Amino acid sequence: MSSLLASLSLPPIPSAPARRSDLVWVEADPQEPMLRIPTTSRVRPMATLLHRGIPGATRDLWVRKSVLDRLLVAASLLPEGFCLIVHDAWRSTVAQRALSEEANRLAAELGLDGETFAFNPDNPSGSLGYPTDDPPHRTGGAVDVMLGTADGHEWPMAVPFDGISALTSTAALEARPDADPHALLGRRLLYSVLTRAGFTNYPAEFWHYDFGNAFWRHFGSLGAGPMYRSIEDSPEP
Repeated sequence: MSSLLASLSLPPIPSAPARRSDLVWVEADPQEPMLRIPTTSRVRPMATLLHRGIPGATRDLWVRKSVLDRLLVAASLLPEGFCLIVHDAWRSTVAQRALSEEANRLAAELGLDGETFAFNPDNPSGSLGYPTDDPPHRTGGAVDVMLGTADGHEWPMAVPFDGISALTSTAALEARPDADPHALLGRRLLYSVLTRAGFTNYPAEFWHYDFGNAFWRHFGSLGAGPMYRSIEDSPEP
């Protein structure tokens, strides 16, 4: 697998988001329905927050229809032997608040800003100046994705999903001569397939990708336009 990744032409991850001219004419339908992410050979949804005991977590993972369509496209772009492991998608306000409190507590122990790692629904402007008062996951337009092998094991990425570390930023390994080459190539592959499918990345978290919400417009420099807004009620029956 490592030799396969090394043989791919994977460009470095940019240190800052660039304008996504390929998405200028793409529009999101604010009325688009929510769909459950199915398990396929290339897409593995995991009820990670539920297993961690996060209050308000759902059993299944839910996203807008266009997000699911693009997730399947991204998975189809992977080389043989790889899959996308999806840890989180739509989030309730209760779950978002619990994750924000956890991130702030853990980040404080490391001298980091917790709002880098979890949107605070009670302080939407935040210390980082978030582009919306809609937590991106609550719109159904955000997914947290890791690279996996065909048998469902996660590829090493230097930091686990939802890890609190200075290395969580997407391009953090690009300038480090001591970076694990497996993790560096894994991040490049994940970034490549998801951005080619129309997602934008939240630069502070290598696993967080958006389509159709305010983060997508902001980090893609797409300007004003229709976008997904918060969905308050759980889509889960």
